Amino acid sequence: MGALFDDPSLVQDEQSVGVLQRRQAMGDGECRAIGGEAPQRLLDLEFGLRVHRTGGFVEDEDPRVADQRPGDRDALPLAAGETTPALADFAVVPVGDLHDELVSVGRPRGGDDLGRGCVGSTVGDVLGDGALEQQRLLQDDANLHQEIIKAQGWVHTPTLQRTDPPVHTRYRKLLNKVFTGKRMKDLAPSIDALCNQLIDNFIDRGRCEFIDEFALAFPGTIIAEQIGLDPGDLHRFKRWADAMLAPATRILSPEETREAAEIEVEAQHYLAKVFEQRRAEPKDDIISGLVHAHADGEPPLTMNELQSLMHQLITGGYETTTSALAHGMWMIIRYPEQADKVRQDPGLLNNFVEESLRFESPVQGLARQTTRDVELAGTVIPKGSMVLVRYGAANRDEAKFPDAGTFDVTREKAVTHMAFGMGVHSCVGALLARQELRSAYGALLSRMDDIELEIPLPDPVTQPSLFFIPIKEMHLKFRKRD
Repeated sequence: MGALFDDPSLVQDEQSVGVLQRRQAMGDGECRAIGGEAPQRLLDLEFGLRVHRTGGFVEDEDPRVADQRPGDRDALPLAAGETTPALADFAVVPVGDLHDELVSVGRPRGGDDLGRGCVGSTVGDVLGDGALEQQRLLQDDANLHQEIIKAQGWVHTPTLQRTDPPVHTRYRKLLNKVFTGKRMKDLAPSIDALCNQLIDNFIDRGRCEFIDEFALAFPGTIIAEQIGLDPGDLHRFKRWADAMLAPATRILSPEETREAAEIEVEAQHYLAKVFEQRRAEPKDDIISGLVHAHADGEPPLTMNELQSLMHQLITGGYETTTSALAHGMWMIIRYPEQADKVRQDPGLLNNFVEESLRFESPVQGLARQTTRDVELAGTVIPKGSMVLVRYGAANRDEAKFPDAGTFDVTREKAVTHMAFGMGVHSCVGALLARQELRSAYGALLSRMDDIELEIPLPDPVTQPSLFFIPIKEMHLKFRKRD
């Protein structure tokens, strides 16, 4: 299986492919997909794909492990002879298009649970009685969002994560100039200083609400400063990010759809004013770089392109690193002996960062679209089908990470995880995120001990999301280290 990835021409972006969900009910390890006969259909909506660049694996939905924490389920390796297709067979899917597909197999209006498809499910099978009417209503919600954006703001233009080369290359080059190793090295002292400043605010209390007081404030302040926004408006930007992500991560009611669209329009008009300010008076920030970035004979970025790029930077900056910090802290609480190893040997800090990213990847998966018919583990995925590629599952691949369900800060090659993707679509902010995580965990572990939950986390721990694993609140108590 690994031979597929020996040819670099096959590796076009980070979204490696694996095999479809295996259900015990199928018997004989058959792998099939929901609505697989229809193009433009999200395959196996709830569980998606199990993936890895060296070969995927599939999850056994065993009731014995159903109540375990996220990521703690056992996984089955690929059966002998199963293969994975090349990355070139899968294309990036615009998020807006994905939402249109999600409404086809989502939550029936008034229902309690996300519609769970079975082998060979049609939309009617998934949604039950009145399925066609429910599908129409959900489609109307998706259309409503786009109509509001089109009428009051700027429609989404495929730019960075929503295009493939060669279109993607232009946008990526612009941001690669900002997120360089040298820039991150220069930022490290100020990142460390901010980290300790935030800890100073609660260290003497012996307790804190970790998400708001640190996991959001820390990366949120940094990305605001880098983008060129006022770091004093963190909660406004987080509100924007949540609204921007909502249509692509969960099924919304009509009221929620309208609210999300109107909040995004608010963000767009705010940003439009900043773009014009930087056009007239550039500063040393990302917005200035983008509005002035164009080579001789090349037109400047349009307002739609600028809005799209900022959409991606804001949603990434105010969701993924916050989630990584939250889950890293949860790891410290769940596995205190591992945290003690890092305290005793600071040389393990980098590996702690990588292992935490592997163990609970902030982005669990993204959508792809097949560019041709692909046979995967005996199932033909038609050209134009949507599939959900799961990085979180890849990072629990036993073939790649022995004893993958164990959190181990001494794990060899933990850094080979796929939390940041791979290839040309790998996370553009990975260097910044790693620096933030190193600074954060280094300071937290050196200044705090006996860290516990003051208020138990809810069950399930994370909020509903198709792609992410957000934790809303985390109330801690701890002992200040001498």
